[in-house]
Amino acid sequence: MLGLIITLLLECIYFTLDLIISLLLECIYFTLDLIISLLLECIYFTLDLIISLLLECIYFTLDLIISLLLECIYFTLDLIISLLLECIYFTLDLIISLLLECTHFTLGITILLYFH
Repeated sequence: MLGLIITLLLECIYFTLDLIISLLLECIYFTLDLIISLLLECIYFTLDLIISLLLECIYFTLDLIISLLLECIYFTLDLIISLLLECIYFTLDLIISLLLECTHFTLGITILLYFH
């Protein structure tokens, strides 16, 4: 009978220790799983943020470069067209002035020769 009681006590102690160890291992596993999941989530969030900021920076830089290039092209074309128009205006003005001066001179000579 004493052997039966000792066997039951040992069986109870074994069951209790097995249960405590299983619960501790389950708790450790759950905690490690939670820590690893949070770390991976943090890494994912950080990488996503870094990539988003880099892409935003690249977009902003390209937008700025394209805007400056277009502004430079617009300014250069505006300057070239203005200079061409000014050159055309000056040339036409010079031709018309010379033609008028030549006509005036020719008429003056013709009138002088006619009345002379």
